Amino acid sequence: MSLQLYAWRCQMHKILRLPLRTLLTSLLVLVLAWTLGPLNTALAAGAAISTTNPQATVTVNGRISGNTQAQAQAGDKVCVLQEAVYKAERQRSRFDSWRIRDDAALPLDSTEVMRVADRCVDVSTPSLYTAYYVDEVLLEIRSAAPEYEQTRWVQQGQVVQLSVPKTVESANGARYRFLRWDRGESPQTPENRIVALEPLTVTPAWQAEHHIEVTGPEGGPLTPSGWYADGSSISLRATPTLTSSDGTRRSSFVRWLVTKGTVAQVRDEPDASSSAVIDGPATFQALYRTEYLVKARSFQGVLMNAWVPEGEQTEISAPTTVETVANEERYVFLGWDGLPLASNRVTVLVEGPIDAEALFQRQFMVDVSSQFGAFGIGWRPEGERTLVRVPERPQSILFFHRVFDGWSGYDSTSPTITLTVDKPVHLVAIYHSEVDVALLFITLTVFILGVAAYVGTSQGPAIRAWAAQRNISLRLPTRKKDS
Repeated sequence: MSLQLYAWRCQMHKILRLPLRTLLTSLLVLVLAWTLGPLNTALAAGAAISTTNPQATVTVNGRISGNTQAQAQAGDKVCVLQEAVYKAERQRSRFDSWRIRDDAALPLDSTEVMRVADRCVDVSTPSLYTAYYVDEVLLEIRSAAPEYEQTRWVQQGQVVQLSVPKTVESANGARYRFLRWDRGESPQTPENRIVALEPLTVTPAWQAEHHIEVTGPEGGPLTPSGWYADGSSISLRATPTLTSSDGTRRSSFVRWLVTKGTVAQVRDEPDASSSAVIDGPATFQALYRTEYLVKARSFQGVLMNAWVPEGEQTEISAPTTVETVANEERYVFLGWDGLPLASNRVTVLVEGPIDAEALFQRQFMVDVSSQFGAFGIGWRPEGERTLVRVPERPQSILFFHRVFDGWSGYDSTSPTITLTVDKPVHLVAIYHSEVDVALLFITLTVFILGVAAYVGTSQGPAIRAWAAQRNISLRLPTRKKDS
């Protein structure tokens, strides 16, 4: 017994002294012989059936095989019951195909191996049939852009290509602009790669943007339409006034108006420079009102020069009289050129530009200084020929009358003159006094006769008595008749 033990120990000593490569090669040959021995035996008897997933159930002609290896004869129908076998949460093993080979040493993933995608296969040759399963993990892409949110199974260990566009437009005027991936080889670009070693959740970060339309008359809005980030502030700017080329019509900014959508806040609506916080698609309208230039002038200058909104009423007025030099020169309102109205104070409806001129008549004062009055004096229009007349021989005091001599300020001795009024006229009528002989004679005659009558009636007897005492004859001498 001790001799046999000694011999065994010598053999082991010889084996241990062999090179390591030789030992490993011998060990591999022993393992393959132990593993493939039953299969080669099965090949001799028929087809060998196996699976790469120990949890998968194999059936031969509908009968469940008790283990991962079975035998089948030509004409048998071999199936696997499970499409996928779940190993853990978000992990599974999925049937890929039947791999059919004649040589057990041929790798299952070799291109020389025949593949059948159906879960059932008919045995036709005494080959090795293997139900090949691949391990998969769940890849979940969580995206704010719904179009690119997905969940799918990928082969474990596989390099997965991730791809999204730079921008994704959705309904109702919104879009998403790609920012970055939360993981992967190239997270900053839309094209990315990741190795699926375990269940994965990948999230692309997006910037939500909304389309903002800015409208208004041509040349009004200065803020361009376009895409703006959600929650950002947009600066709304517009031209305060838009004036026509002829300078008589303009559009004045009134306020910003949200005509479509909603915004969180619009600040300084009546201001041409405003801002708003974007929280959705919206349309901003720069609201303008049409205004027309209303001008009114006179010989003195501008009476009115103002912009009046279309459809509103405005008052235009001019003075009735403008006295430029007191009591010498003045202008009198006649009407309007450009307005079908005669009053100096009018209210008009503004429906277009108005350019009106107040028409005045220039007048000069014709003044005559005369103590006996004059005809034709007062304000006279410029250029008018007017008749001026004064009394020629006006009566004065008692037995005197005045006689017109001429004019101071005008070369004429006629009491009636005709003047062309082209400047203020100031005339003085010159008179001299004369005794009115006829009136005086008449007056004295009347007086004497009156006295005589008086004497003859009431005082006649006394006078005659007095005259008789003094021998005075009161008889009037008579004229002797010619013989």
